Amino acid sequence: MDVNFDGIQDKMAWAGNDDGVLVWDKDHNHQITDASEFGFQTLKVDAQTDLEGLQALDTNGNGLLDAGDDKFAEFAVWQDANGNGKTDANEFKTLSELNIASINLKSDGQMRDAGTLLASSGSGESDAVVMGNAAFTRTDGSTGLVADAMLAYEPGRVAAAEADAQVAEVVRQALLFNQMCNTAPVSDAAALAFVPIETDVTVQDLLATASEASHQTLQAA
Repeated sequence: MDVNFDGIQDKMAWAGNDDGVLVWDKDHNHQITDASEFGFQTLKVDAQTDLEGLQALDTNGNGLLDAGDDKFAEFAVWQDANGNGKTDANEFKTLSELNIASINLKSDGQMRDAGTLLASSGSGESDAVVMGNAAFTRTDGSTGLVADAMLAYEPGRVAAAEADAQVAEVVRQALLFNQMCNTAPVSDAAALAFVPIETDVTVQDLLATASEASHQTLQAA
């Protein structure tokens, strides 16, 4: 999902496949493609959470997102059942299809840690925090739970740069091993290419030699 609107897909903590995410289908295509369709904090200047941001769309001023509000029909629930971050068939249902009459836009303000959901997170810190709970009401009068959650994300641009750096380092080490162990002639045309290694040196020998060379280089520096 492109969270920071830079055109690059980002990694982010996400809801479980049994949970639904409130989404705003602004372009009416039943596809959720960026964070503006499920992140609502920026809709209201002083909002600290998504529910507070949605108060900007409470056009009838009753504290609810309901049929009396201008944009109510554009809201839906996305249940990403397979967890692939894409709006697949049967995962998108409008509030009307789910018989949801209203959503309370005022939470209880009781913040709690929702745990580590981002697979790449290695810090042990929480990347999902519920800022408070509220309720939604169905057309039959029954109610359900709404969690006003904040989800962490990892920018794709940073991840891509780190991956490129790792690949470059692997290539550098491979070229170093090749250069140190090769005994075959290299043509000018293929000076930067990998060439056959005519040696019985093992991979372990290569690693040991490279480690020693690296250590000597550091000492010389």
